[in-house]
Amino acid sequence: MASIWDDVAFFKPQEKSVISIRLDNDILAFFREGGDGYQARINAVLKSFVAYKRQKIQLQDNLVQTYQITGGHRAHGSVSVSGSALGATYLLSASLLTDTPILLQNVPNVMCIEALVHLYEEMGVQCSENRRMGTRGVHLKDLEDPTISNDHSSAYFVGSILSMISLLVRGKNVTFSSDSREFVELQYFSNFLEIARLFGVKEHLSFGAYTFNPPKEFLAQTIDLLDYRETPRGTLTATAILFAVKAKGETIIRNADYSPTVTNLCEFLNAMGANIAGIGSSTLKISGVRQLKGVDFSVSPDYLEAYFYATVAVATRGCLKLTNVDIDYLEPLFSFFSEFGVQIDRGKNEVEIDAQSKPLQLPRTSFKVGSYPQYPAFSALSLAVLLATFDQPTTIEGFVHVSPWATLNDLRKFGLDIEIERECHKIIIQPSTLSPALTELKSMYSYPVSVLLAAILAKGESLIRHGDKLSMFYEKMDKKLKGCGVSFEETKKRQNDKA
Repeated sequence: MASIWDDVAFFKPQEKSVISIRLDNDILAFFREGGDGYQARINAVLKSFVAYKRQKIQLQDNLVQTYQITGGHRAHGSVSVSGSALGATYLLSASLLTDTPILLQNVPNVMCIEALVHLYEEMGVQCSENRRMGTRGVHLKDLEDPTISNDHSSAYFVGSILSMISLLVRGKNVTFSSDSREFVELQYFSNFLEIARLFGVKEHLSFGAYTFNPPKEFLAQTIDLLDYRETPRGTLTATAILFAVKAKGETIIRNADYSPTVTNLCEFLNAMGANIAGIGSSTLKISGVRQLKGVDFSVSPDYLEAYFYATVAVATRGCLKLTNVDIDYLEPLFSFFSEFGVQIDRGKNEVEIDAQSKPLQLPRTSFKVGSYPQYPAFSALSLAVLLATFDQPTTIEGFVHVSPWATLNDLRKFGLDIEIERECHKIIIQPSTLSPALTELKSMYSYPVSVLLAAILAKGESLIRHGDKLSMFYEKMDKKLKGCGVSFEETKKRQNDKA
């Protein structure tokens, strides 16, 4: 049996800790076949694996995922819209509220979901996956008071916070640490703390980590979300809903978001046995329940992804068919683009966006973004790129939740003439002819798809470094872009390589 270990690198023993670990019987039998010292062999194999992973990560860190896009062509073809990454995050987090199994369908295969599921597995949550079918299973029977570590919380902050809320509602003490410096994350965490305290959660900060302790009983509250700023309304609404769903009494949430992702969350919780009234409106009334049950449920199509590809069709004066969409939730989009003269052909779970059959006109010079049903504030800079294709100066007004400054500089590299008056939340756009550029995506929160849209419009070859930030939320972007006629190649270049 000595040959079993020929390829395993042994290391000089270091100081060790005594722990209790559960192994599958066949795994344990395999290591015991070698005789005495099987525990040292297990340690050696694990140490070899850690060394390999560290070396691989170090090599990968020197490589930058780069998107090469040859723009200046009309979009054409079809795009199948994936399940909402944000919506799946909401539903996965809510799945921790029950001790019975949950099966979610239409879950996108994206980085933020992978990071969240990995966090769950480390906490002891039973997770299953069928990528071909787009399903995820989640089952949390019980667990020790969990710790949500820094590396996962930075990978996807919102999912970590919402999951922590569900665990607090389950009566768990939760330790949370993060060294994030992202403005949007810091502001959301500040608003989360205020809402958590409102529901009776106590926190203790020690050595950079928060320990949160739930009250003996969560009590219903009345919350006006206009009191909380600098955070997207949908995320704030999901935060309040998760705290309220098992709280004693009736919680009233005023000025709630009623976007498709929040509506999907409410319908999911009601299917689990919650009592939420006012779904689809700005006022939610939630009567707390004692128990929630496991269900099979589908994540709603990503309306933000649909908005992006519709904007690509209009900006390039092309024609795209979007499939796997919820037509009812896209009516505000259809109304918006119809003003430009775009022809909308609705079908069952699909729609054709035709911006090439007749010339488009600018319906007005001032536009507004905001919460649903308005054009999404998160897509404000994509709208700005579109408006720059017309021959008149335009403005966009509305609250912009995240800092756009890094992305503004990237867009200007393409020749976009754009300014922001921060005090009055106004974006000013001048007519612009876009040219190819080399740029980098600085943050997954800084409107990355607007840079992609600029590259699609610019005539010639553009390079976008750190394109992996786009795959944080968007599934199969390379295949979908090619499917709508965009010349797109994905490569990996070393950090210091020149374009």
